[in-house]
Amino acid sequence: MDDLPKFLDLIFGDSDGYVYAAVKELSGKFSQHYFKWPDSKGDVEFLADNAKDKGEVYFCPSIFKSPSGQKADVLGSRVAWVDFDYGVPETYGEIPRPNIVVRTSGSDHIHAYWNLNTFQEPNAVEELNRRLAYNFEADTSGWDCNQLLRLPGTRNHKRGADVVLLQARSASFAIGAFTSLPQTNRYKANKPIEEILANLPNVSTILLNYHLPPKLRRLLTTPVEEGKRSSAIMALAYGLAEIGLKDGEILALLIEADSVHQKFVGRPDKHTRLMEAVGRAREKVTNSGETSSGGPLALKTLTEVLSGQTTLEWVWAPYVYRRGSMVLSGPPGVGKSQFALALQQSLVLGTEFLGMKPEISGLRVGFLSLEMDQVELQYILRAQTNSYGTDEMQLLESNALFLPLGHPLNFTDKENQDQIRRLVSDNELDGLIIDSLSATTPKELAGEEEAKRLFDFDAVIRQTFGIFTLYIHHNRKAQSDNRKPVKLSDLHGSVHLAGKAGTVVFLWPEPNGEVSVISPKVRLSAPPAEFRTRRTPHLRLERIKGNESLTVMVKGEEVYKENADTDAGSDKFDGGTGSSVY
Repeated sequence: MDDLPKFLDLIFGDSDGYVYAAVKELSGKFSQHYFKWPDSKGDVEFLADNAKDKGEVYFCPSIFKSPSGQKADVLGSRVAWVDFDYGVPETYGEIPRPNIVVRTSGSDHIHAYWNLNTFQEPNAVEELNRRLAYNFEADTSGWDCNQLLRLPGTRNHKRGADVVLLQARSASFAIGAFTSLPQTNRYKANKPIEEILANLPNVSTILLNYHLPPKLRRLLTTPVEEGKRSSAIMALAYGLAEIGLKDGEILALLIEADSVHQKFVGRPDKHTRLMEAVGRAREKVTNSGETSSGGPLALKTLTEVLSGQTTLEWVWAPYVYRRGSMVLSGPPGVGKSQFALALQQSLVLGTEFLGMKPEISGLRVGFLSLEMDQVELQYILRAQTNSYGTDEMQLLESNALFLPLGHPLNFTDKENQDQIRRLVSDNELDGLIIDSLSATTPKELAGEEEAKRLFDFDAVIRQTFGIFTLYIHHNRKAQSDNRKPVKLSDLHGSVHLAGKAGTVVFLWPEPNGEVSVISPKVRLSAPPAEFRTRRTPHLRLERIKGNESLTVMVKGEEVYKENADTDAGSDKFDGGTGSSVY
């Protein structure tokens, strides 16, 4: 314990606030302790000396504004740190070597600290810690500003080793000394952890909805030996993110797994630690774009396929479903963008659009405007939303999101793909509308290779994040022998476009100012009959009830039915709505 006073002085110096320490006794009991610094520095030493034989003793290198261990109460820190699990690096490159080094068990488990020449606020500390951890491939779970680390002079009972201060030299470093460290892409959950915890899905429901590969099921249900529990939880998080589970679903399963592995049980920061694992897993999937089938290729039996552990979820039957892709095509000026924006509002609000009500309400839908800039987009949205009430506008404000670029964005570029993944992930989108398909590539869509690259990436983001996509596109120009180009073969570009899209819908202008809606491809139902719409003063399309009669069946069940028995000039359409039966 002789080294502890020097260590604490280097870590905290003359900072004014509270020091946070904790003890995890061998019995599993976890206790938290708070000390006014610098007045009670001797009490920190007494706690460490008194508790070192009873269990694991931890402290946080940050100063708190109150007796608390919560991140919200951190004032900042005089040090940056990194937790090396596999030994310190041979060289630190352009950054200085740490001036404080603590061995926590074997020679390869090291905590390194850098004294900073100015007290840094929490965000700056975390950003520097993250960059250190990622750059040196150290423990990426130890960067947060309320992290608990081992105190030198105590005992690591899990590894049967003393915690030893190897180096403690006086030095201080400017933040500028670390500028050579590369930036990291920080994942941020769209909702506070409290809200995610309050709405955690049922574990049994998750397991029914997703087919977990055997490896992930073992990580969920089979305890691992001491020293491998963190890796098991992290591997489970990565695997769940790769097969498309949402943050709340991953967190629910990690909580279940932790009850088996006993890594964070009893700790007050348990949910925070597990949520950080969710974030790191989401970062990896978002940045790599990798998806996993959970192991080698394996054929399934008919019974396994029909068991329905994953189910198709309708969004706007019979056109849009989760993980599905739709192309909305038509000539310039027919109202494709207005159609897509009105559909976005319908999906967010759960209100009827063209006689069909969304199957799910409260969706979060993004609109990538690559054709219109903010001024043009604003003009349409003002017209379309001026009849909404306060509650509707608040819901749209939360869940209808826009990227009004007004210029092309190459979806085949790796950096742009990473940005799109982060955009979908960070905002927890349920769907993404892109205006337009031709603005997603600098090359001609007639090329088979370019079209395939685009829709391969589209498939990745749909399957990884469980979203639907809708692309606005245009068809081939009318010719003397084809006055109404609204067949699948009339989509402009490669046949690959029609082949990959689950749904293709054409809008076609009629001589009387009406617009026909034609559906040559609806993958999971019989194609709905053509019907007419007209544009309203609010720049929306309303359905004109005609003489058509249609029942759409999916898997032998009726999901959409309309019976037209009133005049074609009627202003209202009183059709049925779909229901989730697949």
